[in-house]
Amino acid sequence: MNLSKGTQQMPVVITGAGGRIGSAVANRLLDAGHRIHAIDVVGSPAVDALVARGAAAFIGTLDNTAMLAEALTDADAVVHTGAVLSSHGKSDDLLISTNFVGTYNLLVAARDNAPRLRRFVNFSSDAVYWGGSVPPVDVLPVDEHFPRTGSSVYAATKVGAEQLATSFLHTYGLPTLTIRPTMTAAPSELLVPDSVFGRRWFVGGALRWWDSRATLSSADAEVRDMLRDGDIGLDDLFVVIDPDGTSPLTMLNDARDVAAGVCLALDAPDAVGQAFNLGSTEFTERALVDHIAARLGRRVHVLTHPGHRPSWYISSLKARSVLGYRPQHDVFSMVDEALRAQNGTELP
Repeated sequence: MNLSKGTQQMPVVITGAGGRIGSAVANRLLDAGHRIHAIDVVGSPAVDALVARGAAAFIGTLDNTAMLAEALTDADAVVHTGAVLSSHGKSDDLLISTNFVGTYNLLVAARDNAPRLRRFVNFSSDAVYWGGSVPPVDVLPVDEHFPRTGSSVYAATKVGAEQLATSFLHTYGLPTLTIRPTMTAAPSELLVPDSVFGRRWFVGGALRWWDSRATLSSADAEVRDMLRDGDIGLDDLFVVIDPDGTSPLTMLNDARDVAAGVCLALDAPDAVGQAFNLGSTEFTERALVDHIAARLGRRVHVLTHPGHRPSWYISSLKARSVLGYRPQHDVFSMVDEALRAQNGTELP
């Protein structure tokens, strides 16, 4: 097929094109010579940068069926990254109307306006597997055979969207497939205290986030109270360990690796009808926080709390085997890259 090599002139439609993954996919495909139709809910510097490179922008929500029809007319492929994230504190109504109903609207637009469509890449999440409790150790890493429990509203919308994509494959022959990435970031986000990532280890970011929430879990409230006690500064970092001294194992993707995985899925002959986890290398949160603190010259406060953030990581073995997926970045190199971009100095 060689779709990612720019041999075709019909457009590739990308929803959520201003987001971390959508913009990375768009830039990679622009580099390969493709025409890009960039759909995003609002204009943004990221969308403006894509337009400056020749992309066509379509600004609006996924309930704008006329816009979707225009954007998808005679499209070669669709990469559907656009979604409302649960980590952003949005309402359940918005999660359902965007992630579930919006996906349905996009599938209908593809069915009705793109008769030669060759790929519809539906972005899901490893949240579909999460059951809201500590997973048994013997199931980690989680692979694609693990039950999709959909235990949060966000996860339920993703399970539902996956089923819609599969139904359009079987009912209408739309060539759909699903990508399930784990937590994904751009390197710069790891050093922003108030980002969805930074508030996991920067004291000030965590406290500001928790103070903005109407309700907290008992574990979050207890950790918040620990951070407010003693000689702990807002610029310090923290990590929570279990009473036995262990730090949870977790996983974090670089958005550029996920974008590379998407391009592989656009080409792989056996990808249609499949679901693929995209992950990276697991690490302990303590190792990451210690690495950031050493680079920034900050203090780290080690808090003890049972099960505050349990281990969680996925297997990408299927994506490696079927797609040839090979992530090129780990979380430590991402931190170092972000620091170089911030201050322009070489790191020890």
